[in-house]
Amino acid sequence: MGLPSLGDRVDDAECRSSAPPKNSWENEAIWEDPIVAEVRQTREKLSAQFNFDVKAIFADLRRRQAALGERLVRRDNQPELMSAGDHSQEAEARN
Repeated sequence: MGLPSLGDRVDDAECRSSAPPKNSWENEAIWEDPIVAEVRQTREKLSAQFNFDVKAIFADLRRRQAALGERLVRRDNQPELMSAGDHSQEAEARN
């Protein structure tokens, strides 16, 4: 029996997989990450608080961000990244 040509139908009996037929974890209990569970619970509470209205949730988020004022890190306050060429020029200037 040779390899099938491209496009030929292969009978299931001819094509055996080395993988087990079922998931190996099928009978094991699934571990639940407590942090993920807490995030999901918080998400559910917030969603219910705003009647699952995405626009209302984001309006509240924007309100909370505005209340933080200067405590919130903004992208325009971030230092500019230097390219590899800038690093070598900086090193030369120090020498």
